[in-house]
Amino acid sequence: MRFDLRLHGRTSEGKPCRADVSVYASSAEDLQQEAAKAAENAPWLDPDSGELIVDGATIVVERVEPLRKPETG
Repeated sequence: MRFDLRLHGRTSEGKPCRADVSVYASSAEDLQQEAAKAAENAPWLDPDSGELIVDGATIVVERVEPLRKPETG
């Protein structure tokens, strides 16, 4: 199934950020692993300005929000 997720995080400087990702998983364990991989490569944005967070920034994911109902396929 495909899961469209919004990752909410915070940089090491305390600045909030977010990233929208899509991952494919067949179990809860797969979903967790795929979301973690996607978080490492996702384009993280400042939620207020929409500007990209600089590459190499340390980001801690604080929560994950589903954007829509999972799609099969």
